[in-house]
Amino acid sequence: MRPTPDGAGRPGRTLFPADGVNPYLPTPVARVGDSATSVVTVATTAVVRARAALDEYLRAPHTPEQPRKGRVLTLVGDFGTGKTHLTAALRRRVLESAPAADPVYLDAPNGTFVDLYRRFIAQVKRPRVMDLLSDYYAEVVADELEATPYAARTAARLRQGEIDPVAVVARLHLPDRLLLQRMQATLIRVTRDNDLGTAFTLLLQPEVQTLVWDWLTGNPPRDFLQERGIFRTIATDSAALDAMAAFGRLHRDRGRPAVLMIDEFDRVLSAVESRSDFADRMGPFKRMLEAVGESGAFVVLAGMPEIVKIPDESTRQRLGEIVELTPMTVAEVQEFIRSSHRAVRGDDALEPFTQQAVETLVALTKGVPRQFITLCHYLYGWAQGTQELISPEVVRQVSGAHFDLASVLDVRREVHQVLTKVGIRVSSGHLREPGGEAPVDYWVSDSQGEYRCAILLAGGVVSPADVTEVRQRAARARAEAGSVEVVLVVVGYLTEAFAAQLVPILKPNDPIVYGRESFPETLQSVVTGVLRRHRETVTANPLEVIIDGVERITRQQSTTQELIEYVAQHLAGIGETTERQLSEIRREVASTTRGGEPPASARSAATPTLAAVDELFQDALRLLSSIDRMEDDLSAVFVETPGRPANAGVRAVQARLRQQEGFSPLGTAVFLGKLVQAFQHAFLDWYDASELRAGGQPSPAERDRLDRICTRYEALYHDIPLDELKKLVESSARDPEHEGIVSRLAGPTIRLDDIRRTFAELGVRVGRAVDGSAGRPG
Repeated sequence: MRPTPDGAGRPGRTLFPADGVNPYLPTPVARVGDSATSVVTVATTAVVRARAALDEYLRAPHTPEQPRKGRVLTLVGDFGTGKTHLTAALRRRVLESAPAADPVYLDAPNGTFVDLYRRFIAQVKRPRVMDLLSDYYAEVVADELEATPYAARTAARLRQGEIDPVAVVARLHLPDRLLLQRMQATLIRVTRDNDLGTAFTLLLQPEVQTLVWDWLTGNPPRDFLQERGIFRTIATDSAALDAMAAFGRLHRDRGRPAVLMIDEFDRVLSAVESRSDFADRMGPFKRMLEAVGESGAFVVLAGMPEIVKIPDESTRQRLGEIVELTPMTVAEVQEFIRSSHRAVRGDDALEPFTQQAVETLVALTKGVPRQFITLCHYLYGWAQGTQELISPEVVRQVSGAHFDLASVLDVRREVHQVLTKVGIRVSSGHLREPGGEAPVDYWVSDSQGEYRCAILLAGGVVSPADVTEVRQRAARARAEAGSVEVVLVVVGYLTEAFAAQLVPILKPNDPIVYGRESFPETLQSVVTGVLRRHRETVTANPLEVIIDGVERITRQQSTTQELIEYVAQHLAGIGETTERQLSEIRREVASTTRGGEPPASARSAATPTLAAVDELFQDALRLLSSIDRMEDDLSAVFVETPGRPANAGVRAVQARLRQQEGFSPLGTAVFLGKLVQAFQHAFLDWYDASELRAGGQPSPAERDRLDRICTRYEALYHDIPLDELKKLVESSARDPEHEGIVSRLAGPTIRLDDIRRTFAELGVRVGRAVDGSAGRPG
């Protein structure tokens, strides 16, 4: 057991007991409704700038003659950099401000500004709007009473918000029709919209509030409203954005702050099908940005960096202050670790992390909060189990077990696939002397079969020891094969300092840092360059050059033919699978027609809430079925196809089991699927018993029960050995009838990160879907 250092606690007490609470979440996805005491926020440059912009808005002096000016704050950053976390922190800051404000937080939809408005109005609290309108009416009534000497005190109390204006009008028998007409004129002037000004005035009449609010939510006007001159529906982008701006103006003219926060805003701008649609959306968006200043609202737009790459310069300039969330530094991550320990353990010691471990942690995760927090969770759990400090080597080992940023095994197969596809001779590395691991992953040969290029793969170069290892491997490759060029592929992180140290070792080739999109083209270019330089340095027979080219084309054609055969078999399998799925659908429809309980997908179509949640579950199950093809393989065993060997199906299943190293990966996938289905059934049972089904909002007790259901799912999910599932991912992307070191002909379309992102955040997304439908932020 590792005791606390001097002064950190009682002698012999461990800072990280095995039964203690892990300070780090396995799925660090920000929840907007979290309290300030349950989250840790480090004062990075982005956080400081965003807070300063909000404080400046909230504290700005304002008068009825010079009302508060609106402004836009744009937060941009890649996945996992903390945009939602920062937005939530700003929201809490507004709630704690004086005077009290009621910020509106939205998750942007994959749709139009009309869809965005509907989410906005669902989050607006009707009692707060009524309180605001009552404030306007009190001013109108007070103006009427000021001319009456005995009513001066009543007028003053109305302006202070101490008494209800509707009650005053009834008690003093004031001309309510005339006062409401003045109120209507005031609201039309403030909102700059006849329909909205009229609708807001009608909200003061309790008997028609429901009709008016129904129109404000985007539904067509009922006869009652049409009789009062409201004919249009808030169903266009322009109308939706004008309505949102009107709410801001209502707050501004009463001296109240209005804060609107839109997370993942890039969804709205990217959900277009053509350039003309994009242009049509930019017009209303530009008008919205122009209206923010005079509306008096503080608007936060959070999203991917693409939202600041708008072609129109004038629109881009209206995005206000742009705050980019960049990866965190070593010092900032250390502060996060100490703050997390302080919140949970009561101390700010760095242990069980060491300084060197934190540096490695930041290097491997590139300082992306979501990634390093998840890794901290697993590292802290390792320390609790071993009672040892975390070293850089432990960080590398644990990250390799839990992350699939890119594994050396995956990239090794991809190297073989890329080079053989273009007809380059490639063979596995091996040693001339027995013992030890091969220093070379692949050899590339010329037309004479001589090694000309040695390809080395490294899991990351983040320390001097890593540089030394590359130097030794390169030296052994040159000692074994003579004059060869060395190509290094880094599958992980490569710091600039160590990249410079690798240049003389690899000269004339620079190290290749693996990137999923660019790697095939980069590798092919570098290796063909090596072979071309060799040909230029020797006096080759022109006939040999031609023969070499013909042989390379022949190898390419052979690889292409194998791919065509694979695709043909795969398409045949898709046809068989589709027919089985259609049969299952027919059976489900027949069962429903006979009066049986409809499947979850059919039940979920009943309400928007169920539809949104069911889509999450179905996406997860579809993703899982796309990598677990054993059902298709087993069905193919008993199907006789002309031209296919009788035992081909049996061999395919046996090969699949060998490739995924037995039944364990398959069992892992089955368990995950059953877990998701059980989670789905638990949610449906919760929904059937909740107020949400009747069109209301879930009570606090019901919402807490849903949180417990989601937490139980997450607890079981994080017990699943994803390294086993990884074998299934690798196996599903290869041809099962080939064995050994076979290139993945179809290429991997799904990675373990895709699975982790879908399943790890499923509980959080279900909660968000319910909250969004119920009008509850976060």
